Amino acid sequence: MSSAPQEIFERCVWAGMTGNAVAPAEMFTADGVFEAPLVPAGRAFPGLLAGGEAIRDGMAAYYERPVDAGRTVNVDRPPVRAARRRRPGLE
Repeated sequence: MSSAPQEIFERCVWAGMTGNAVAPAEMFTADGVFEAPLVPAGRAFPGLLAGGEAIRDGMAAYYERPVDAGRTVNVDRPPVRAARRRRPGLE
């Protein structure tokens, strides 16, 4: 059964907020590939996981890592704004 993009997004957010590593793995087939190409090399978040079991185990390891208490949010950085581009002839 396919899911709407909004539902998939909400399930991913819920999994991250609850630390549930099984939830994202269940959204993939046994041979599915989870890829986060914008994650820089060497970061804790997995950049590539292949297979349902690897996805579950990789996300579990990420959720179980100790939280960096010294980590801060850069509140001086302006928020990212998405620009909606208009295509010629479609206005």
